[in-house]
Amino acid sequence: LNFFIIMFHFLRQLRESDAKVESARQETVEILDTVNEGLFLIDKELNLGSQHSKKLLDMFGQTRIDNMSFKSLLEHTVNKKDLDTAERFIHLLYREDIKSELITDLNPLKSIQVSISNHDGMFAQKFFSFSFSRVYKDNCIKDILTTVRDVTEEVRLAKELEHSKKQNEQQFTVLSEILYGNPETIMMFLDGCFTAFERINDLLRRPAK
Repeated sequence: LNFFIIMFHFLRQLRESDAKVESARQETVEILDTVNEGLFLIDKELNLGSQHSKKLLDMFGQTRIDNMSFKSLLEHTVNKKDLDTAERFIHLLYREDIKSELITDLNPLKSIQVSISNHDGMFAQKFFSFSFSRVYKDNCIKDILTTVRDVTEEVRLAKELEHSKKQNEQQFTVLSEILYGNPETIMMFLDGCFTAFERINDLLRRPAK
């Protein structure tokens, strides 16, 4: 009787433990399926872990990357020089004598152009930003957590802003030359402006399509 009572309590605790583990696993799956960045772990041999975010597959146009090497993931998307530099950087992160804060600025994949294959076989040019964080276990570096963000839109806006800035500087230079020029030059400039405005107004008044 005592044996059956002990077994009953043991099985109940085991079911409760399994339920908690399944609940935690389901929460992890939900997080990895929902997060808007690519997340994965890299071990000391530079292989990817079995768990990763769903977004990572979409970003790299892959259907499966479980236990794939870091080199295999990037070798067709970045040039060999950047890939070799990134691998050396990750090896540095595994060195206990080097503080990660001191080499963060050395990250070669902070903002890098990549070529991603589409479903139709064409390649799309994008910009990805990689960040690396150490994962510790028993005060030892166990893995490197890698976060990938698609910063294509940010890079595009930055380029447009830089282009607009250069245009504004050029326009300011022209206006400065005009304002500090002789009156005859200013009058010629204003006459040309009014002529252009009148021509634009005439075009806008026409009932054309």
